[in-house]
Amino acid sequence: MKFLSDIQKRHFRYVLRAFLGSVLLAGLVFLTPRLGSAEVKSQSIFAVAHSGVWGQLFELPAMLCGVRIMVLGLSIYFAVVALEELFFTFKKSNFSLELFMTLNVPTLLAFCFGFFYLVKGMF
Repeated sequence: MKFLSDIQKRHFRYVLRAFLGSVLLAGLVFLTPRLGSAEVKSQSIFAVAHSGVWGQLFELPAMLCGVRIMVLGLSIYFAVVALEELFFTFKKSNFSLELFMTLNVPTLLAFCFGFFYLVKGMF
């Protein structure tokens, strides 16, 4: 990496840390076993979280899938931070509101949906 300056190398290390955090959290979401019956285990995390019913207190599979959706949103956020920092390191993009909204709205939506499904599974 002789073509990078010292500042760019530090930024690149920051990008790698954020990207590795993203991969670790995504692996945690997709590689942990699911709780519940065989029917629940064959469904996606979104379908299990959506199938939770209001009125059943502490429906564990729906609650855990809500938490997984929130962690997946956090994983997306770390990947977006890494991509954004990579753009700024190599001067490919300037900060703009459009870039910020495009990169962060999916993360916020995933976190909000996960929180909603967590609350739905609890109550």
